[in-house]
Amino acid sequence: MSKEGVVCAEMCGHGVRLSPVARAHVRRRLRFALGRLAPRVRRVRVVFAQPAGRRRAVRECRMIVDLLRAGRVVIGHRAGRWGAAVAGAAGRLAAAVRRRLGRRRPPGTRRKGV
Repeated sequence: MSKEGVVCAEMCGHGVRLSPVARAHVRRRLRFALGRLAPRVRRVRVVFAQPAGRRRAVRECRMIVDLLRAGRVVIGHRAGRWGAAVAGAAGRLAAAVRRRLGRRRPPGTRRKGV
């Protein structure tokens, strides 16, 4: 991601093809989830899978974010629709990245009293 918040996500699917509209939806969700954290993000990968078996109606979206100097965050979400899987994974990803990065303050600044 760049400092402007433009998402450069690598997307792939295991047995799944994504339309250009679906790709745009994923980029938009990532922009909402990681927008202000963009300077700390090195790379984003999104993997789609539709597991075989009895629960064929389940769709899985896994998001992998490599952070600068903070490691990797991997989040997955399953749902009945692709849009719901992407939305759930993006929401969980935003919380996990914020948690990983912590609420660090610049040196020399203090929190104002309550």
